[in-house]
Amino acid sequence: MADESDRRGDWFQTYTGKRFWPYDPRASEVDVVDVVRSLSMQCRFNGHCAEFYSVAQHSVLVESIVDYLCGNLRQRYAALLHDAAEAYTGDMIRPLKLGMPEFRAMERGVEAAVEEHFHIELTAADRELIKTADVLALFVERRDLLKLIRWPSLHGWDSKDVHSIAAHFTVLPTLGPQDAMTAMQRRLIYLATEPAIRVAAEAIS
Repeated sequence: MADESDRRGDWFQTYTGKRFWPYDPRASEVDVVDVVRSLSMQCRFNGHCAEFYSVAQHSVLVESIVDYLCGNLRQRYAALLHDAAEAYTGDMIRPLKLGMPEFRAMERGVEAAVEEHFHIELTAADRELIKTADVLALFVERRDLLKLIRWPSLHGWDSKDVHSIAAHFTVLPTLGPQDAMTAMQRRLIYLATEPAIRVAAEAIS
């Protein structure tokens, strides 16, 4: 076993049996199987939704919205993986994340390792497009899965255009972990340009 005495922080074991150090992330230790498997098993909104709804299904929804907004294949690929770091950090709810700057710093490091592993390079315009799709997805999810209250973080987005776009999408019926994993896997195989990523995605089971 390689010397691990110089690694920062502690590690946890991933689904494939790898060790991953959240405070010392390395692109070589990111695995598409771990990412898709983990995201399909994690429930959005800390579980406070009407039905189980995975981060993997959310990721597929965001990619679909980017496609609707005329995003190119590269942007759609990045959108599909926009929450991939959560396979290693968990899907922490926003109020907690805002109060934990150390967590956010760690998360940024994991995001960078994930983007390097998946050969994702984003411009400011790419990130803005994916952020817009992410917010639109939240409108769809809020409508379909949550009790409708007004969220301060969404003020400014409640426009006819937003609701018009959201009307084209639904997350119902929600997918169980296996079906969500398969849906994300299929999109990865279609969108990935790197042969190694496609081969690895095809091996997910």
